[in-house]
Amino acid sequence: MMKEENPNLPWEMIREIFSWLPVKSLGQFRCVSKPCRSFISDPNFAKIQLSRTIDNKHILFQRRRLVFTNEKRHSIYFCNLDELLNQDSRFLDDGESISENIGKSVVVSNLDYVHPEQSSPDGSPLPNFWVLISYCNGLVLFKLNGQELYLVNPAIREYKKLPKPPSFNALSLSGFGFDHASDDYKVVNGWSVKDEIEFAVYSLKTGFWRVIERRFPYKAMFCFIGFMLNGGVHWLVKIAQDDSWVIISFLLAEEEVREIPVPFTSYKPLHYKLGVFGEFLCIADWVSSHVDEQYTDFWVMKEYGVRESWTEKKFSSFIPFSLVHSGCWKKDYVLLICQHKKLLVMYDFSDGSSHCINIYDFPKVSDAGFYVESLVSLN
Repeated sequence: MMKEENPNLPWEMIREIFSWLPVKSLGQFRCVSKPCRSFISDPNFAKIQLSRTIDNKHILFQRRRLVFTNEKRHSIYFCNLDELLNQDSRFLDDGESISENIGKSVVVSNLDYVHPEQSSPDGSPLPNFWVLISYCNGLVLFKLNGQELYLVNPAIREYKKLPKPPSFNALSLSGFGFDHASDDYKVVNGWSVKDEIEFAVYSLKTGFWRVIERRFPYKAMFCFIGFMLNGGVHWLVKIAQDDSWVIISFLLAEEEVREIPVPFTSYKPLHYKLGVFGEFLCIADWVSSHVDEQYTDFWVMKEYGVRESWTEKKFSSFIPFSLVHSGCWKKDYVLLICQHKKLLVMYDFSDGSSHCINIYDFPKVSDAGFYVESLVSLN
């Protein structure tokens, strides 16, 4: 139909032009005509637009968004990540200093339409408690009040409350990713049964959970958030037999578990934290603390699955508390979350410097991650 209305403009050219437009602009074009709405709502076009966004190396075309929860996890917000990072920040010298002007011009939006705050019978507010789980292709997975799971696409204001998994609580392992083999988005939930872990998988296509029959001989520790990489969702757990650390990857296509070794160390790890640095798995371990400086071992797995490929990056920071990788990086920089003080900290591996990334009106955050805008629909 659009081809008839535009006889001098080939269909391929229309698709190419539209695929480079921001999601916000495409949303406006949806209202122009029924053909436009049908064309932009086509799942195949959503894949093309997403591919353009991810493959483009220029950050202005990636349209990355920072998603975060406020200090008490009562609300979810998002903003333009690259606008935030491109503003000047004052380097921290004591772990306390925060520039009041950082992020003033960055627009912050609230996702309060997902689950508005409820009230008790006496009229007093019942605050939400949100935990950011994972993000993939513009979709973000949240856990609400330790009992409910929500998938959200902030760019097109769609969300979906998932049915409750077969077994679910605040300590469940959770993860999310895209299965290329079945062209399906899957949520993985794991729970402990004595010294074993049992998994269930939710399919966005079918809308149902399915329990994996086999149980796996691991103990879930305090690392409940899964990280998606190379077709699998990863967690840090302990082997039930000898209580040693190991990374497990739940492969979305095969729905099987693979073990990935942790780095060789000459000491007993204290506070292992798993993450993804660029295209590699990473592990941070807080190994010692002094009055004014913390030293952390930061390991990157350069060859996936090969223990000998773990490469150590020495890390030191004037922030004397545990740091967690947010999943965001830029060249030699990595965005970290200071858990105790609830700060966003940018660390530069090239010179060992760090500075605070402060969002105006949000001096403290609890969770943070990033996503790229997409048209991927949850319906």
